[in-house]
Amino acid sequence: MYSVFLGNDLTCYFKNKKKAQAFIAETNRMLNDTAQELHLIYIDLWNTYRKIYFSHHLLFLRMNCKDFPLIIEKQFDLMLTRSNWGNGNYYTFTCFFTIIDYLKQWMIHITDVLKKANSMYLCQQFDSFNNRFEYLLYKLKTWGEVYYKNAPPCPYDFKHKIATNGNK
Repeated sequence: MYSVFLGNDLTCYFKNKKKAQAFIAETNRMLNDTAQELHLIYIDLWNTYRKIYFSHHLLFLRMNCKDFPLIIEKQFDLMLTRSNWGNGNYYTFTCFFTIIDYLKQWMIHITDVLKKANSMYLCQQFDSFNNRFEYLLYKLKTWGEVYYKNAPPCPYDFKHKIATNGNK
């Protein structure tokens, strides 16, 4: 039995090495696509932030929004570095969850600024960001569930019958 531990708290089980390697390759493709999507969301959010920054800069300064881009970029760097480690997929998953969390916090700060400035019409454009976050979170959290369900029973789980020397 071969197992692949993912950073979404799932361990996937396979009966042969070839299937496990195929799953790892598929997971790598999914993680690469997700990294590209997160990077595009970051660029879109940063562009939106910069477009409205000058008109609401005092509110942004009071809300301490300036650090978010640096923190997010640091997380991207961390993800790129750790993805080359021995269990890089695990670290990539965890970095993605952190990046999404920071992007969401940054988006909330931006919308708070816009609400305080009575620019509610600009807040509507952030609904699409939220939908993209939810889609990516769902994809990451559920990745590998099919193989997780095929997990062997835990040897310490006493719900299953245990055969001992012919006694029932």
